[in-house]
Amino acid sequence: MNREQTDDVASVRTREAMSIFNKVTERSKESLTKRVIDLIDSCENEEVSKKVIDGIVDVAFEKGLSKPEVQSLYAEMCAEIRRSAKREERGKMFRTAILSHCQTEFEEKATSEERRESSVDLSEFETEGIVRTAQTALSKRE
Repeated sequence: MNREQTDDVASVRTREAMSIFNKVTERSKESLTKRVIDLIDSCENEEVSKKVIDGIVDVAFEKGLSKPEVQSLYAEMCAEIRRSAKREERGKMFRTAILSHCQTEFEEKATSEERRESSVDLSEFETEGIVRTAQTALSKRE
C-alpha cells in the first residue's frame, strides 16, 4: 500500500470514527466503542493503524472539549478502546497517542498563557515608558 492509499484509508476510517463519536450516548456507548475498536483492529498495517488512532484521539479531544456534557463518555470510551485493542501494540499506540495529545495541548496552552502574560508585561512596560517620557517632557518644560 503506497502513502496515498494509506492516507485515504486512514481518512475514511477517521471520518467513520467521527460519525461514531457524534452518536454516543450513555445507552449506545458500549456498542459504539466496539465499533471504534473494530475500526482500529481492521487496519491493514501499523502505518494505517497509527494514522487512524491519531485521528480517533483528535476527534475524541475535539468533541470532548467542545461538548463538556459528553467528556466522561469519551474518556470511558478511550479507556475501553485502549484496553480492548486485539493487538497489544495497537493498545500501546492508542495510549501513546492520548498522552502525546495531552502533552501537546498542555504545552500549547502554557505557551499561549506565557504569550498573554508577556504581552501584558509588555503593555505595562510600554505604559511605564510612556509615563516616564511624559514626565521627562513635562519636567523639561518647567
